[in-house]
Amino acid sequence: MGSSAEPSSSISFTSTSNTSNWSIGIGQNTCACGGSETGSSYEIISLSKLSNNLEQLLLDSSPEFSDAEIVVEGVSLGVHRCILAARSSFFRDLFRKENGNCGKEGKPSYYMIDILPYGKVGYEAFRTFLSYLYSGKLKHFPPEASTCVDSLCSHDSCRPAINFHVELMYASFVFQVPELVSLFLRRLISFVGKALVEDVIPILGVAFHCQLSELLTHCVDRVARSDLESTCIEKEVPFEVAESIKLSRLKCQGDESKVLPVDPLHEKRKNRIYKALDSDDVELVKLLLNESDISLDGAYALHYAVAYCDPKVVTEVLGLGVANVNLRNTRGYTVLHIAAMRKEPSIIVSLLTKGAHVSEITLDGQSAVSICRRLTRPKEYHAKTEQGQEANKDRVCIDVLEREMRRNPMTGDALFSSPMLADDLPMKLLYLENRVAFARLLFPLEAKLAMEIATAETTAEFTDHLASKGSSGNLREVDLNETPIMQKERLSKTVELGKRYFPHCSQVLDNFMEDDLPDLFFLEKGTPEEQKIKRRRFKELKDDVQRAFNKDKAGLHCSGLSSSSSSTTFKDGASVKARNL
Repeated sequence: MGSSAEPSSSISFTSTSNTSNWSIGIGQNTCACGGSETGSSYEIISLSKLSNNLEQLLLDSSPEFSDAEIVVEGVSLGVHRCILAARSSFFRDLFRKENGNCGKEGKPSYYMIDILPYGKVGYEAFRTFLSYLYSGKLKHFPPEASTCVDSLCSHDSCRPAINFHVELMYASFVFQVPELVSLFLRRLISFVGKALVEDVIPILGVAFHCQLSELLTHCVDRVARSDLESTCIEKEVPFEVAESIKLSRLKCQGDESKVLPVDPLHEKRKNRIYKALDSDDVELVKLLLNESDISLDGAYALHYAVAYCDPKVVTEVLGLGVANVNLRNTRGYTVLHIAAMRKEPSIIVSLLTKGAHVSEITLDGQSAVSICRRLTRPKEYHAKTEQGQEANKDRVCIDVLEREMRRNPMTGDALFSSPMLADDLPMKLLYLENRVAFARLLFPLEAKLAMEIATAETTAEFTDHLASKGSSGNLREVDLNETPIMQKERLSKTVELGKRYFPHCSQVLDNFMEDDLPDLFFLEKGTPEEQKIKRRRFKELKDDVQRAFNKDKAGLHCSGLSSSSSSTTFKDGASVKARNL
């Protein structure tokens, strides 16, 4: 049952209890016409026109027709309170009790985050729900929000498809549309049987909050019969449901005396490490390791940190140098598989730099790349951001993993191949500082990841200029105890990581640095004639870089893999930058 291919269906305008009355009315009209279908046909045509006309009110973006707005994920949707009140007792009570905040043109404004007591309903899901309220028809689900970007996925049980149905269930239950509750209940039950057990967790959540006992029973039984770790259940499932899962697991395994024995001392030591990680106290973790015979690998502590802890904690745990980054847990997942599920770029890059194998697959044949793709919606993957803004994290995770799959090791001399570099240390240091500064300006997210892993938080040459341009992030004070050689090593590692994980961004920067752009960058300086020459040279460089950039992207398309994660093409970004200077 692919959500993207969901057929358009017509359901009664009213609740389930009134559906039969409406159908009977049509039948009575038919009988009155002496068995002719003429009366029935007229009613069907009239209802269809009414449905389309009401839906047009929702599709029409003209604000003068709506009398209120509902803000979802920062986007305002114009609505008609009379229609919502007639179709939903929740909205009728809401509009009767309060007028909402004063929004655009003085109209009442309601925020989804305020009116929804639990769960989440996104923009696309709420528009789909509203379309039903207005037209009585359940439309095709928007593929950009209800499918994933894995071309091999049928989208019948991937996480975006499940999440979209979960959001619609929250909307249907909270806003009291019982016929939709019944419809999505059946669909979610079908998901439980075929989805990965990790993807059953959001279904379990909506079943619990919306008091859907039948659905909750299916979810508890599925999780109890799976190999999902008890730690994961305790972290992500409501306490009373977690207890039900434990009891169900005992019943599934037969008599309690037949259950495989668990070493209580080992569990106690493992849980202490987890609590220390939850407290961001890696020093306490080291102390616990020294005082007992348990190891990080024995506790699967790195798996836990990658799943639930702050990225800085993950970096510190990796820094201990005692964890196997390619260790598989009891379910056959490596640490990188867990990181792909979380979709945090800095953690993924940290693991790769420590030797995590990107080609490892799970027991069901999934790689870290395919895991990440099946969790990502086209809406996020294809999202466009302005030059200088951070790229979408979901897209960056996928691109980093794909590039690592096809990466060729760089030669040690590749970093300083530029002819503009002299042999002396100050010139190399100046080149590195300038390069990293430009990376921060043009590709902020990519540069931030490389700098975090290399512990390079600032550069000296363009610090003031970047700050004046509103560059994000706090710049660290220069460490006077750091020697030029230490600075060079730190910045060299930043550039190396950039070349390894973001080759297209690096190609752009190569062209910048080769053409003496540090001088071109300050286009507003110099005499009018000098400025004119600089702008002409800037345009020539921009065109050269764009051609190289397009060539790289064409090569990627030929290989069937995605293009660069840079937020916009360089041509567009450079044009914006030139106008701002």
